[in-house]
Amino acid sequence: MAPTTRNGPRSKLIERRPRDHTSAPRAAAAAAAPRTLNAAERKRIIEARRLREAEEKAQKDADVRSKTAAIMASQP
Repeated sequence: MAPTTRNGPRSKLIERRPRDHTSAPRAAAAAAAPRTLNAAERKRIIEARRLREAEEKAQKDADVRSKTAAIMASQP
């Protein structure tokens, strides 16, 4: 007589079956997770970001200087 209820003696055996590690949702989640970067890659990315931010700041400063010069030149 096999138990049909969840609390039967075989329920623990049924619930403890190994998980399917090859399921599509799990694989998709693993593929979507960001890859771990090593120190050299991190350093290169940070350096590129710093360089880009410095260039943007220099461009913004140049724009402000040119606008200021134009305003000063238009003053009597």
